[in-house]
Amino acid sequence: MSVPLYLEARLVIVRQPDNDGQDGGGAPAGSPEQDVLREGLDYQPPIYLRMIRVGLLAVTLLLVFLVLFSVYWFVVAANLKGGLKTWVGDQMGAGIRAQYEGVEISGYPFFFRVILTKPQVSLSFVPASSDGEEWRWQASRIIAVMKPWDLNTVKLDLSGSHDVEITRGAVRDIYRAAARQSVIAVIIGNDGLPNISTVTVGDLEVWDKQRNEQVSARHVRLQGSRLFPQELTNETPTFDVSAAIQGFYLPKRFSLPLGHKIERFRIKLQVLGQLKRPIDRETLTAWRDDGGTIEISALEARYGSLQMVASGTMALDHQLQPLAAMSVKLQGYVTALDQLRAARVIGAREVAIAKLVLGALSRRELDGGPAAVRLPFNIRNGFLTAQGIKLFAIPPVVWPGKAAKVQ
Repeated sequence: MSVPLYLEARLVIVRQPDNDGQDGGGAPAGSPEQDVLREGLDYQPPIYLRMIRVGLLAVTLLLVFLVLFSVYWFVVAANLKGGLKTWVGDQMGAGIRAQYEGVEISGYPFFFRVILTKPQVSLSFVPASSDGEEWRWQASRIIAVMKPWDLNTVKLDLSGSHDVEITRGAVRDIYRAAARQSVIAVIIGNDGLPNISTVTVGDLEVWDKQRNEQVSARHVRLQGSRLFPQELTNETPTFDVSAAIQGFYLPKRFSLPLGHKIERFRIKLQVLGQLKRPIDRETLTAWRDDGGTIEISALEARYGSLQMVASGTMALDHQLQPLAAMSVKLQGYVTALDQLRAARVIGAREVAIAKLVLGALSRRELDGGPAAVRLPFNIRNGFLTAQGIKLFAIPPVVWPGKAAKVQ
């Protein structure tokens, strides 16, 4: 009796392999049934079909990512614009008036570029009093740039012109500043305050319109960064500051015997101890009482023929006025003394004594450079002294906040 063909095929598929090493439902090795089954199980599509499948999957994932990223970008852009309006409204209660003509957000997809046109900010310290002080600032535009994947790093471009107006009662001072390059880079911490801030300014010019005077600098760079020590004491650095200025020109109205140009100035310092915000008389008093100091690791300047390199420590006295103990190395003092005598700042007898004393203290540099003298400089009781000799008075510093009551 013959078995129908469809039953025979079903028996071949369902039947289990025998124990004699034969597969295909008892079919001998190499039989057509076993070959067909093995080819079906070992079938691999052509490589071009696999590449098409992988390509379609990659394109699908890319499209999904682009859609989600685009939604994220436009949502964040809308939040930035709305948050800016909310911030402007919130400042009214704090005595700050802020406004701008327009805001534009662009840079998709790699940046958020926020462009503010004609921003204005004004602050009144005593708004209800005619003797109060009001500060007003206006710029042509501000450009803020952020990356979508790093919103805590912000770069502000303030290049262009700025107008500042300061009113103290009936006195009004008007200044205009312009810079070819003016960039502020900020890295914001988890508490909303900057961890690192860098200011870079190139070709800066500032005009005093009332006095018709001008101050300029070829290059300015300021940097401040917060430090987060594990153990906080009065000897622990909590803040790091550095500043560098090149080609700084002072106003012409100052009669300066060594000229109106400071070729370069650089300072690097650290604040030791915890200095809380805001920086006013109360927080400075607490910082001073806890033993807070400022360590100046490097201070360099070149003014006229004088070259100075210094380091030392600064603090505050009981009236919150600066105290300082510095070690200063001076070069080019002979020419400077002659210029001071020519300008009649000091007399010929004083110049002769100063040259004699400084000459005895000077030492020739190992590299064969000009002779240098090392002197202790101090600031105490409102005077700068060198080797115990008073040089000139230091203007008092007026800190914001209420003065402490005298018991």
